[in-house]
Amino acid sequence: MGSAAPGQNEDVTVAMESVRSRGAGVPWDAVRRVGQLAVGMGLLVWGINSNLSWVTFTAIFGAIFIPAEALLAFTPQRFFRRRLGNDTMHWFVTTALSAQGMGWVSGIGVGLLAIALHPLGLAGHIVRQPAALQFAEALVLTYLVVYWIHRAMHKYNFLWRFHVIHHSAGEVNWMTAARFHPLDVVIQRGAAVTVVYAMGFSSAALSVYVLYEAFQSIWVHANFDVRIGPIKWLIANPEFHHWHHANDPAVYNKNFCEWPLMDLLFGTAYMPRGKRPAGYGVPQQVPESYVGQLLAPLPSLRSRRREDSPAGTVVGG
Repeated sequence: MGSAAPGQNEDVTVAMESVRSRGAGVPWDAVRRVGQLAVGMGLLVWGINSNLSWVTFTAIFGAIFIPAEALLAFTPQRFFRRRLGNDTMHWFVTTALSAQGMGWVSGIGVGLLAIALHPLGLAGHIVRQPAALQFAEALVLTYLVVYWIHRAMHKYNFLWRFHVIHHSAGEVNWMTAARFHPLDVVIQRGAAVTVVYAMGFSSAALSVYVLYEAFQSIWVHANFDVRIGPIKWLIANPEFHHWHHANDPAVYNKNFCEWPLMDLLFGTAYMPRGKRPAGYGVPQQVPESYVGQLLAPLPSLRSRRREDSPAGTVVGG
């Protein structure tokens, strides 16, 4: 193919400069923000409509935790805070997206794992146990699964990219329980749910477990200054879990499980007497918008910066 004539090259150059000059006056940052807001509002409406029962639970939890945090607050926080909109998006949209993802992943995982476990005959033995015992067993088993997956989230860069969204909260309160990237929830909770369903625990025991876990997650993130004495090592509590969110390199890899005994067992427990975290969050920059937080961990869209994960591995490489 022959080269273009000099006059043609000049015409192309003039045309490109004209396009650039017209685009220079467009407030692209404002356009991006409006686009993110529109997408976010659409997701919020979908999240609420897709799970109306969660709206009822939200009303119940809010009626309990909003006044309780005002009375028992460890750190002063206003309810109408700067990140309330972002927290609300996570509360409804992340919950809905995670439920969809867990349904797909667990549906496949339960079938495959149930086939693998069938020769052991566990399902028939477990389902004949009292429901209370099944609940206790399911709880311990899921604690164990989530502990090791959560620990991996802090160790491996490709997992930390998703989990950092949860730790980017500069204020920890009851709504932080839903501040996750949806894929983070699918990986952690999806794996735990897959295991207990595949092992054959009864629907009654699992229903109680799901409700208990939802309340417990909100409870341990709540902005409560409560001291429960020696039993703080035996039951999940805010004092223990808030250290996991501390913006302190010395404790970045502590308290992986909501149940303190699991961390005591594996040597990662940290709860010094008479102290509480001085601040929360991570040194890494995380997008402020919900849509930005959804997209940030994706390899093709995220920045190529190299940042350290809590375990010292490189995030972003």
